[in-house]
Amino acid sequence: PDFVMDNNLTPSADMYSLGLLAIALYNSPHKSPLDSHGSVSSYKRLFSSGSTTPSASNGFLSSRPLPKDLSSHVLPRLIARRPAQRMTAREFQESEYFDNVLVSTIRFLDSFPAKTPNEKSQFMRGLHKVLPSFPKSVMEKKILPALLEELKDRDLLSLILQNVFKIIDLLPSARRAFGDKVRPALKEIFVVNAKQGQEKDPARDAGLMVFLENLSLAADNSSGKEFKDDILPVILAAIECPTPSIIDAALRTLPSVLPVLDFSTIKNELFPVVATVFSKTNSLAIKVRGLQAFVILCGGSTDAAADDGLNGLIENKKASSSSALDKYTMQEKIVPLIKAIKTKEPAVMMAALNALRIVGENADADFVAMDILPILWSMSLGPLLDLRQFQTFMELIKTLSRRVEDEQTKKLQELSGTANAGTARP
Repeated sequence: PDFVMDNNLTPSADMYSLGLLAIALYNSPHKSPLDSHGSVSSYKRLFSSGSTTPSASNGFLSSRPLPKDLSSHVLPRLIARRPAQRMTAREFQESEYFDNVLVSTIRFLDSFPAKTPNEKSQFMRGLHKVLPSFPKSVMEKKILPALLEELKDRDLLSLILQNVFKIIDLLPSARRAFGDKVRPALKEIFVVNAKQGQEKDPARDAGLMVFLENLSLAADNSSGKEFKDDILPVILAAIECPTPSIIDAALRTLPSVLPVLDFSTIKNELFPVVATVFSKTNSLAIKVRGLQAFVILCGGSTDAAADDGLNGLIENKKASSSSALDKYTMQEKIVPLIKAIKTKEPAVMMAALNALRIVGENADADFVAMDILPILWSMSLGPLLDLRQFQTFMELIKTLSRRVEDEQTKKLQELSGTANAGTARP
């Protein structure tokens, strides 16, 4: 108004315009409360009446409520009639409107490189608490890119990823944000730029653990091809990691992983890595987890994998997954791995029993007789098993033996019937 009505142009005119812009952002539709359509006379006419001039008394002519800090402390000093009464740009930045945790968070991110390691760490630890208060667009377009940019700081890797996955969980457009920004970054950190060899890397391990804990979120926001191309390589890197806790966590994700992958990928890419780790590890815990993984890979359920074998035999076998390993792989790859187990620890023996149970349900009868039953007999006589564990082995041995007997009897009866039919002919 000082320019139109007083023919006086100063920088404070921009502050008045800023005030109108702030109102327009909250207005619906987004337009200035002083809508003169470029007419000087219309503009002057609006200022001739208090009802058509934005002020605190008329809600600044906004169709929607304005934030209290904005309407009480900022706008009265931005759209003041006289330039001398208006706040400066610096006063605007220091006003109460910006004295809140959300704005402080944005400011901290903007100056993040200049902060000390301790300040960065404390900020990241508290960020997840305030993220739900941010507008979704600010999280996606401002905070998420800023966090991904800082992933190069390995000491903050796990803390940053916790906040990244929190944002993905909160965004309605999570699939787009995850695909465009997060998924490529994960592959770059854990696969492309990862250290080669079996060196321990605590920072990377901590980041991998956060990734594995949020794997279901990654799967939900990826197509099958995207998961195979970008997420599976990270999982395989975790399984091959030299840290047992990471291997364990990676193997525990298989129930979430298998439904996303096709049979060929499971057989040719995932299974060989699991098998290699299983055969090389000296950790009894990883041996057990590997055997549980074999159950899942063979189409068994997580309940079957964790079963201690003391609940009797399940009458109604769960239908095998369409992506489960084929009979050949079970017989020729998994059984030799189990046969090569040297330890007699009961936990490993019972996990092996569960794996052999599901293989035995799918294997040929002659293979059961010649390969699986001898292994079960050998394990059942292990010196460390208690009575209940021995009885569990015997139950499976009897069940599989009955299957072999029934199939062989049926086969011989059919052959006998065919032979008798042939001799009865004239």
